[in-house]
Amino acid sequence: VPWFWQPEYRAPVRDDFDRTEKEREMVEAYGLDDEQLQWRRNKAMSYGSGMEWLVDQEYPNCAADAFRTSTGNPLINPGTVMRAANTDFREREGPLIIGCDPAGDGVNKHDRSAIAFRQGRTCFRLEWLPSDHSTMQIVGRLVEIHNQFRPDAIIVDKGGLGAGIVDRLIEMHVPVIGVNNAENDTLRPDDYENVRAGMWWRMEEWFNNFPCRIPNDPALIADVTAPQPDRHSSGKKLLESKDKMKKRGIRSPDGGDALALTFAEPVAKRVDEL
Repeated sequence: VPWFWQPEYRAPVRDDFDRTEKEREMVEAYGLDDEQLQWRRNKAMSYGSGMEWLVDQEYPNCAADAFRTSTGNPLINPGTVMRAANTDFREREGPLIIGCDPAGDGVNKHDRSAIAFRQGRTCFRLEWLPSDHSTMQIVGRLVEIHNQFRPDAIIVDKGGLGAGIVDRLIEMHVPVIGVNNAENDTLRPDDYENVRAGMWWRMEEWFNNFPCRIPNDPALIADVTAPQPDRHSSGKKLLESKDKMKKRGIRSPDGGDALALTFAEPVAKRVDEL
């Protein structure tokens, strides 16, 4: 339950009160007023310097906040994500990009596969495919999406089951881009250690450059806010590995990966031949 649903969590506003950038984001995301923000400030101060993270854990704004710990440092701020989930922004311009993260490696039990639809500043749709979907069933759904929406690009993680999906789509003459997360980032190889880091950090920039919109889907919100930033020994930016996330008790962020894939490669709007 969000803390601000409780009417008693308010405090008189101090004369020198001025909203911080984070507080302005919270106002846009959750509709808070200054009395609620002052109460939250007071609570953070009561925990002492360096312990402000406890406010998010003990008095969460959303589910993603509730599961943060003292080591929690999500690459993408939960408040920023909630702002995008709750906005009335509806503008859709630019190329339509489909990102598909086929869950699993064909051997072990896995979560659902995810398909994200993004056009410019708006991710307007997210589909979850059941964990028992076969490779050919995922291919079939992507073919249906291609025929119905005519996207400018379909980008698929070709690790694990994805390699077969990419090969079959190519055989069926469906334009597809296969992405190997471990390969060098094509846009900024000097900044990011691999494609996975590059696409997630670009997605973080997308969320920060408000307005933008995503579906108000709890699973997607949890996935997007799950991974932590990391650094390679070379100094290049990394994203926390899925193995490290598993050790923290966090499942694979399939929905977040699907949306991040729409930032993996530069895509231009397609011009159909006459």
